[in-house]
Amino acid sequence: MTAADEALRKILKTLGELEESHRTILTAVQRSRARASTVEATIAEIDQLGGQQSVLLREAAVAIRAGLYRSGIVSSYAALADALHEHVDKDGGLASLAASTGWTLSTRDDLQDHPDHDVATAARRIGLVTKPQMKSFHGLLHRRNQAAHPTPYQPNLDEALGFVSESIGLIRAWKP
Repeated sequence: MTAADEALRKILKTLGELEESHRTILTAVQRSRARASTVEATIAEIDQLGGQQSVLLREAAVAIRAGLYRSGIVSSYAALADALHEHVDKDGGLASLAASTGWTLSTRDDLQDHPDHDVATAARRIGLVTKPQMKSFHGLLHRRNQAAHPTPYQPNLDEALGFVSESIGLIRAWKP
């Protein structure tokens, strides 16, 4: 093999490596754009909800966009818990819940004195929440706990957006 052949082989090898790097970078950019549009679509969906839950979910989306996935999950859960309390408070539900549990509940804010897990379970017992909704809520609560406390849990973008999407689904189910 001549020196020219060796030089040509090195150039071709370098070009192949550059092409592979280009493909990797292009794939990352395309994924980033797709994810950014997913966050934007989620924000548009949030804006349709209105109210306090919308504000909290928008904060979650902003946190997720910034890469703060655990914070996004915690903020999204705050919106979900608020929606549960709002749902329990409508149409005499608060009085029904108080009667069935023995809790003193004068206003919706009194629900904050009880663990969300117990509120969802009690709401299920009196028919304010369906069994699948309660199970979904409990699952989201578990993931929120993982995100809110020092654990090895490190959610990624897809998990955080999935959490927000699932929260929006439950909130919509409880909206009049």
